[in-house]
Amino acid sequence: MFKGLIPYTVPEMESQTIYSILNTFIEGDIKEGKYVKRFEKHFADYVGTKYAISTASGRSALYHAYSFFMEQGQKVILPSYTCIPAIDAARWSGAAPHFVDIELNTYNPRFVSSITKIKGIGAISLSYLYGLIGDLNPFLDYAKDANIPVIEDSAIALGGSYKGRKAGSIGDAGIFSLQESKIITSWRGGVITTNNKELYEYMNSLRENLEFPSTPKLMFNLLFSYKRSRLSNPRLYYSTMYLLKRIMTSKRLKPLLANIMGFNPTESIDGVSPDLMPKTDKYNITNLQSRVGLKGLDKIDSITKKRRRLARLLSEELDDLGVIVPQEDKGIIHAYGRFPVRINGHNKFQLYRYFLKNGIETSLNYPYITPNTKFMKSLDSGDYPNAEKASRETILLPFHTFLKEKDIFIMVDSIKKLLKSDMV
Repeated sequence: MFKGLIPYTVPEMESQTIYSILNTFIEGDIKEGKYVKRFEKHFADYVGTKYAISTASGRSALYHAYSFFMEQGQKVILPSYTCIPAIDAARWSGAAPHFVDIELNTYNPRFVSSITKIKGIGAISLSYLYGLIGDLNPFLDYAKDANIPVIEDSAIALGGSYKGRKAGSIGDAGIFSLQESKIITSWRGGVITTNNKELYEYMNSLRENLEFPSTPKLMFNLLFSYKRSRLSNPRLYYSTMYLLKRIMTSKRLKPLLANIMGFNPTESIDGVSPDLMPKTDKYNITNLQSRVGLKGLDKIDSITKKRRRLARLLSEELDDLGVIVPQEDKGIIHAYGRFPVRINGHNKFQLYRYFLKNGIETSLNYPYITPNTKFMKSLDSGDYPNAEKASRETILLPFHTFLKEKDIFIMVDSIKKLLKSDMV
């Protein structure tokens, strides 16, 4: 009997969001208005910084941070297992990525003493991949001694913290993404948080000459994201959004979807990115997007609480089965933007097919290491055993605030069956 499909991600949009979208459209202040500054102030207050500046995307926020802090050709420390946009931002700014291995319990960059011997470092990127936060002290201590700026890639870590300090307030700048699968969303968008007045003024001067996305494109995508959030029920999702997703990400139609949505919908799988920064990363954030983002920011504490409760439930159930789940050390609060797992002896592609047959949509994010992607192959190769292992084995389970406890137990039961079949 058909039971549907548990969606991998669902946009964080409550039912009242539709009224914010429609009211802004009726009032006519879609592109410029009071909500941009209001959103930025509330964001800075929440993170604990003096300033927050909104941008077109998380990728553009990273790009501007690198451009401000670094000189052309300087090296930036980056993890060898991370998202393509993080690498795009570095290369577009003229930085030279220097890759390091990761810690397998958090997927964060791994500090080794040889880093201190690298010449020409212009910045360190602390990548909180999957909304997990590792041991930051070695990087922070080294950066302080060497007077090197630290940029927190907190794209999906809103709500996380390290030793009492919120992600995005620990380094010289933090960046966040508002893309529809992130902790809160405004369809697209990014935020830079900082205490650096010069960076704040630099960003304000840049956006004075930026254009806005077209109203039809903005309205279509926001309403589409809202529709996705309303169709999160497994049965509805399978017969509507999943079917549409399969059609639109086909080889023939994927370029059309990328143009409509403003980004490559399969970049986390295929590792392909544009040669140059696209126009969609050069827009100003709109009043409407800020108003929608505020709806999520207003409930960030309840969002964080629910994500952590679901993560705790999943961790307890799966840890008992021997499944490798994220670890959270003392003094660290993960945001759990994603929930990565590894099951010994199983390749992620095998797991993807298995879960799909069992009514669970997972994600294969990053079946590669970033030094091996198109624009990075010319760099000297290094040794990244943990990143290689993660690229082969790590799979992301469905994780969002629309999950029910029964969905959690469907996933757990599916893994139990898999492990039982291994023993036969």
